[in-house]
Amino acid sequence: MATGTTRMRSECAFTSIRFGVAAFSQQLEAIQPGLLAMLVNGVWCDGLTSVSGAVARKCAAIGSARLLTESDALHSNAATFGKLLQALLLTILQDQ
Repeated sequence: MATGTTRMRSECAFTSIRFGVAAFSQQLEAIQPGLLAMLVNGVWCDGLTSVSGAVARKCAAIGSARLLTESDALHSNAATFGKLLQALLLTILQDQ
C-alpha cells in the first residue's frame, strides 16, 4: 500500500477518535457530499487489515468501531456499513 494512503488512513482514524465521528463526517461532507462513504469504501476498508503495529491497529479498530456506531451516513448505506464491519472483524481476528 502506498505511504500516502497509509498516512491518510491513520490521520482519518485519529481525527474520528479525537474529534468525534460527527465532526469528521461534517468536514468531509463540506468538501464533497458523499466523501465519507467514498473514503470508507475506497481507502479505509481495503487497507484496514494491512495496518501494522499494535498501536496503529488499535487506533484503526477504534476509529472503525466509532464510525460504525456513530455515523448516520454509514447507517443509511448498508453496503458500506457491511464492508467496514467485515474489515473490522477481520482485523480483530488477525490479532487472535
